[in-house]
Amino acid sequence: MKIEEEVEVLEEEVEELQVVPKPKAKPAIQAPVEKAHEDSPSRRIYQFLLDVQNIGIMLDSDIDRSAPVLRVFAALRSVEVCQHGRQIHMPLETFALSAGGPCKQMMRVKADGFNLEVGRFEPLLETFELGCQLVKDDITGTEVHVFGRKPLLLNVNPVILRRLQWYSRRLAGSVVPMPDEPKPVPVRYALLNLSGVPVGLHLKLKDIAADAWMDVPPTGQTWRCLDNLDFTFPPSVGVAVAEPHVPASRRQIARLDLGLLNCIRIPNSQLIVQLRRPSVLGAVVLISSKVLIFNETSIPLALRFDGSKPLVWTSCASSDLLDGTADFYESQVRDGCTPGAVPSWLMPGGLASVPLDLPQPKDDDDDDDDEEDEDEGATSWEMMMQTEPNMWGKASFSFNSTYASVQCGSQHLLAVVDYETLAPPASEKLMNVKLLPPLQLTSCLPCKVEVQYHSLGEAVESSRQVEIAETDTVRIYDIGFPQTVRIRARVIGGEWSEWGTLELNEEDIGEEDRRLSRLEAEMQVDTPGFGEYTFALLDKGNGKVQLCCQTWLIDRTGWNLSVEREGPLIDAGDGVLLCGNNVKYHKISSNGRCGPEFSLPSGQNDWTITTTHEGTNVTVRARPLPGQQDHTTRCLEIVPRHIVQNLTEHPVEFRSGDCRVVVQPMDMESPKFTSENLQFRPSTASAWSVDIPAIEESAGTASIAVGRFCWTVDIRADHGTIYVSIKPGSKYALWNRLPKGECEIRVRSLQFRALAGEVVDFAWVDPFFKDKDLEAELILEEEDFTINPRTMYQKKLRGRLELFSSFENSTTFLEVREKQSYEQPIAAMTLNLVLPRIGVPLMGRSPHRVRISELLYLELALLQVVASTKPKQDMQVLNFALGDLSLPQSWYTFKLCAFRYREGNWITKCQRIRYNIV
Repeated sequence: MKIEEEVEVLEEEVEELQVVPKPKAKPAIQAPVEKAHEDSPSRRIYQFLLDVQNIGIMLDSDIDRSAPVLRVFAALRSVEVCQHGRQIHMPLETFALSAGGPCKQMMRVKADGFNLEVGRFEPLLETFELGCQLVKDDITGTEVHVFGRKPLLLNVNPVILRRLQWYSRRLAGSVVPMPDEPKPVPVRYALLNLSGVPVGLHLKLKDIAADAWMDVPPTGQTWRCLDNLDFTFPPSVGVAVAEPHVPASRRQIARLDLGLLNCIRIPNSQLIVQLRRPSVLGAVVLISSKVLIFNETSIPLALRFDGSKPLVWTSCASSDLLDGTADFYESQVRDGCTPGAVPSWLMPGGLASVPLDLPQPKDDDDDDDDEEDEDEGATSWEMMMQTEPNMWGKASFSFNSTYASVQCGSQHLLAVVDYETLAPPASEKLMNVKLLPPLQLTSCLPCKVEVQYHSLGEAVESSRQVEIAETDTVRIYDIGFPQTVRIRARVIGGEWSEWGTLELNEEDIGEEDRRLSRLEAEMQVDTPGFGEYTFALLDKGNGKVQLCCQTWLIDRTGWNLSVEREGPLIDAGDGVLLCGNNVKYHKISSNGRCGPEFSLPSGQNDWTITTTHEGTNVTVRARPLPGQQDHTTRCLEIVPRHIVQNLTEHPVEFRSGDCRVVVQPMDMESPKFTSENLQFRPSTASAWSVDIPAIEESAGTASIAVGRFCWTVDIRADHGTIYVSIKPGSKYALWNRLPKGECEIRVRSLQFRALAGEVVDFAWVDPFFKDKDLEAELILEEEDFTINPRTMYQKKLRGRLELFSSFENSTTFLEVREKQSYEQPIAAMTLNLVLPRIGVPLMGRSPHRVRISELLYLELALLQVVASTKPKQDMQVLNFALGDLSLPQSWYTFKLCAFRYREGNWITKCQRIRYNIV
């Protein structure tokens, strides 16, 4: 990674870091002067002036020199910073750079990102000008005011942002020492020739004055690396068919730009050449026909055309080379592969460039219905499945077809067509054909299930049966498409469900991977003596169907618990229970006895607390099924309500109700507590701690005293489970930094004494109830002071003593020390940001569009954010104001809020405002 900086300086004189001595003057606000300063030398005034017209920063790519990543332009005009003692001032105008009058301060910034799809820089941040005023002194604190002089326009382009995200991680990783063995270098340009004929590449190289030619035979999966070619800028390559009887100088070429996404058509042929960027690592030059066939089945397929012409192995490749899931590295380049038999098999997960033409529309005046005219203008070929030898089936697509059903013996395939308009200048239409099973049945259950199915016209006795492993998919080829299928299912060893009807028809084509599944059927299962539940069939499109039970429950406590509702639920094995449609009247069952009734939690992240018949607290919480997008199936977990952890070096005993458990050092237990309050007792102490409320409202860290020792209790909540950990020490400590004498902190009857130079932890007996205010008394000889350690102190005590707060490694230290005259007091700080207008356009590609366009525009007007901190008052304030917000044709309601932080609590004061968005 290399960063180039270019700085252009104006013709005016630039004064940098010049020290100008000035006569000592009395400031406008005179701070109290300590006696220690009376003998100090006179202070100087430092003046820093900066006037730079242009600063350019370029972030280049170490993978593709012709495709930079980011460039930033900035300007700093009439910037002045003055320091007078402890006072710092940055004005909005300066008189130092011009004798005629003031010069207005101006800071300008602009950022452009390189868009690989169009091969040029596009603005990320359009030219934005701002001014900054800074005032800092010991009395008023620090005030920073930032004013926008121009609208802030941010262009959100997913292509550029994705590339910046990848390079930001690469740039951050470059500061880490390189490993001994370097990683493989990504390939910038990989060539895939799937055309079946050799092509000639016309090259313009830096080291060769004359034009160079390179012939590339069909490659198939063994892609060709072009990184060893040093292209002239801008990089491009001419492509022509390498006919053996035509001299290279007389070939007709079309030139492909290697710097942007584009597509060309090779002259005198039906071949197209695309530059694709499946990832930010590099580009793929794909030479193919206008028809690509993808094998998304689980069976190798053979294709043939015109009755006898077979598919050749050099026209086949793995589809992951184009979808971004595979990276290209030089170490992966293979010398070649075995062609195999003819016809060559198109393997699962592969793609093939086939010698077919696009379907053509029929003439309007052609109304003949003869069979001879049905195939006129259609695209046809034949295919054979490896499981059905010598059984060829015909696939045919007319101009308006969206799918075709292919029968190969007793097996069926579904061919789905999708048209794609390629990038300019060719803007050719590409036909993508996906070969799929007629039915793909995916189980969303955590257990094995058996499924029976048959076509509507078949007898029930002819049903076929398959077994599906947990969350697995089975592909079915022995039914046609379109088809009405009857399906029923059962858990292994359980009762069969009712028969459900599944409609596979043309309406499902093209809806693959839609976010909302369509409910096709519900199949009730009624088991005598047990609960009832329902299987559901959800249609995902293109023959993809999910089999699910909306809710299933699993015991993760290890206590051998189950759930009953009017009898036991269906046990699917391994502690998995299938739940019915009614969420009420459930009970936790343990040792043959049931606890109180409860309702199953609703939603995907809710939970409920219940108990067993012994009174043990447990949590039943809902969790979404991993890897599921539409959340049609959810998992209910039975987990312990409390988990305790011992982070000390000695055993710790916990008790709650009638349950006691001893946790060894650095160990964790899930006890069967019967109460929400618990106590602990370390082995080094004889007394128990006070009751600790182990509930969500107590989440946080507390310091508690047990006997003569202090302990830190950390309570965390995670979806209904409370984690309680104990570790030695306190989060508060008294530090006696006096040269002699002692000081003491009293918390009710507890005394914590610190001798000179000592650090002593202190805590409270009951920080959850009686001592929840965390107040204590600081004793100095015969004087006492009431303190709250959560407050940041720089407080004067008696004489020259002061109380000072410091923070280190999650511990707050209260320091009692002699007052240091040279130390700067903790002053307030204010940041004021004012932007007149913010515009955020969202760029993207609409469906079936080639070019990127503006999808949405959001505009904010008169945005002001004021953030201030006042340490002495222990207060943090955030004010947010918005004048207007614009979105197309909508009404929105917003709040103007002021947030105030005082004594550990956020206080919100809001005014509701209704905006009319036009």
